[in-house]
Amino acid sequence: HDAEMDAVKAKHEVELTKLRAENDLLKRKVHDKKKIIVNQNKQMHEFQKYIVELTDELERLYTEMDEPEADDGGGTVDDSGTVGAQSIIRHRQELERRLQIWENGGSSETGGSKDRGSRER
Repeated sequence: HDAEMDAVKAKHEVELTKLRAENDLLKRKVHDKKKIIVNQNKQMHEFQKYIVELTDELERLYTEMDEPEADDGGGTVDDSGTVGAQSIIRHRQELERRLQIWENGGSSETGGSKDRGSRER
């Protein structure tokens, strides 16, 4: 009777080990999928911020171009055009710099969760 009980226990342990391994594999897959979703969501928000910045900047530049007489700088149309072009270039460079910071900052902010995930493995 003890031998029969030991055989049942052994079979139970084997099945339990298989189920735990399968469960761990599924947990890792879910964790990896969640990381992908979180990173894509974060990237989407960064792009949305960037689009808002570009839209605001474009609106501001259009407003400046529509009101050249309001500028008391006394510049001619050619001067204001040059200043406008330089302003656009400067603002574009600034927005590109901010996007780069967001990309770098995003990877360092999410780095904590990535590090935790790789340490668990």
